[in-house]
Amino acid sequence: MGKKKNEVLTPECYEMFLSKNYVTMEVGETFNEALKRYLNDAKIISGLNQSSISKITHIESPTISKLKSGKVNPTLTMIILLSLAMRLTPDRSEHLLHTAGYYLNESDEHKIYHYFLYGCAFNADFNIQNCNKVLAENKLTKLSV
Repeated sequence: MGKKKNEVLTPECYEMFLSKNYVTMEVGETFNEALKRYLNDAKIISGLNQSSISKITHIESPTISKLKSGKVNPTLTMIILLSLAMRLTPDRSEHLLHTAGYYLNESDEHKIYHYFLYGCAFNADFNIQNCNKVLAENKLTKLSV
């Protein structure tokens, strides 16, 4: 079964990554350790390097370096932007949020984040631009740094 038009990662491909040590979580892992690992995987899987992720998210590359080294603490918005840009699987997005001490709640804004985080690995329409469009349509603050 191949990719559909807007599909980024097929469910079969996702299963393959899981079966080949595509590690979601490491016990005791910090945010910066998880971020470094996920950025490395994004480069391998999607060809996205730190510079391209910086352009997509509008998070400056030096700030991403500081996040990776633990010199800067991430905001919730930064984590959502990075997760969408790297097209993390739902479990990885959740892990990245939790390692930084964030949990999504039942607010309308967080429900929209959740919806996009759970779709971004599987469909290219689940991206920052479309997330911001839905946020704006609901009179909520767009994602930005």
